[in-house]
Amino acid sequence: MHRLIQFINKISGTILFLFNFGASVILSIALTFFPPSSSGAPPEYLWNSYCLIIGVLIFIGLCLGESMIKSETFFSDFNRDFRNLKINGCEVEYMGRAGSLLDSHFFRLKKLCEQATTVKNTLIFYGRNNKGHEMAREFISRQPLEKRFLLIDTVINHGGQWHELYSDVGLLQEIEGQVTLRKSRTDSGNVDYDPRVMEAVYPVINFVIFSNDNTENSSANSGTEVWFGFGLFEGAIDTSVFRTKNRKLIAYFNQYWTALEADSKKWEGSTRSDTVGVWFNVSYDSNGIADCCVMIIQLIGRALFIKGQIFSRTDTDYAYSGKFESTSASFRCVSNGGGSKLDFTFSGSSNANAGINGAGFYEFKALDKFEFFTGLVFNERKNVKKIFGERLPRTIADQLTTVDDENLTHLKGGGFQKKFINEHIHTVKKTPPLDGDTPFIPKRR
Repeated sequence: MHRLIQFINKISGTILFLFNFGASVILSIALTFFPPSSSGAPPEYLWNSYCLIIGVLIFIGLCLGESMIKSETFFSDFNRDFRNLKINGCEVEYMGRAGSLLDSHFFRLKKLCEQATTVKNTLIFYGRNNKGHEMAREFISRQPLEKRFLLIDTVINHGGQWHELYSDVGLLQEIEGQVTLRKSRTDSGNVDYDPRVMEAVYPVINFVIFSNDNTENSSANSGTEVWFGFGLFEGAIDTSVFRTKNRKLIAYFNQYWTALEADSKKWEGSTRSDTVGVWFNVSYDSNGIADCCVMIIQLIGRALFIKGQIFSRTDTDYAYSGKFESTSASFRCVSNGGGSKLDFTFSGSSNANAGINGAGFYEFKALDKFEFFTGLVFNERKNVKKIFGERLPRTIADQLTTVDDENLTHLKGGGFQKKFINEHIHTVKKTPPLDGDTPFIPKRR
């Protein structure tokens, strides 16, 4: 019947023309061969008017009939296409704002996690000049974290796997313990939870793929869906989130995941952003503390950048003796909980030399949570120093630094650093510490 209606709809213009033409011919014949003959018949002009009206009514009736046929066909096709749209999962649905998603759609997300065999989730923050760290802290502070990890556990407890990509500014103290707890199962041979860290920081579309099929081409399964949006970048940490079951879009996001994963590494419990901050360093000689340094470590774009001011011991106090800035830096984790290492090269100057190149090797122990480090620094003149460093609390760091319009942190003038050193050097042991110990007396924390 549907095909018949479509056929009539296609030839309705021809049918309308033929009906009008036929009606006109019939009326002409009636006027010619069957004129009114009785005495009571209307005049010929009135008869002609009747015939004209009848012809117009026939024309209008045919137009209305054609319109009804076309309307029925249109709505029939529309309803069929709409049903196919729902059946094939081709819609993109607005789900709300990222900041309230765990509250407004928690039970729906939990149901998806119960059915999923694999979940692929990204939590990648992007911001210039270490803005990503601030945004990550703000975003995480808004989230009901217990619900986030309940979703992860729901997948794992139902026999599924949860894969996660973090930016290295995303693993904050608030979630590190939870991530470590779940990753311990991976380290013991289980692969139900796999957190990874991006090698570089750049803006991405954050998303989560819920797949309930173990096949490689998860987009072929109609149960798979993607939630995407989550604008975790500068100026947009609470943007819109959308959902789709469109197979082509799912295939696209799976390819997107593969590309991001290739630019990541296994999470070892710490990231390069953990080193970011203001540090106070000391080195020793046979007479005690030889020199001190106030040093900044910060992320600029994708790279770590280190710079500092050095103050050497005099007869009465400590005087400015030089500065340095890194020319390259590399951060890496040591496997099996052995801590992390920051290696860098630098270009510096001192009161005696305009330009000195060298390198530093800093080691952060896992148990110290990036509060202390030990290391070696040497220059092209083969001078080698053993360095001990401690992170300064934010309240003190803010007194020693300033931030410019580009959100880059700089050390204030030497007078500020010298005053700090003279006030706090008494909290540092005067002799080198034993191996594994720190020279910094607990304070200020």
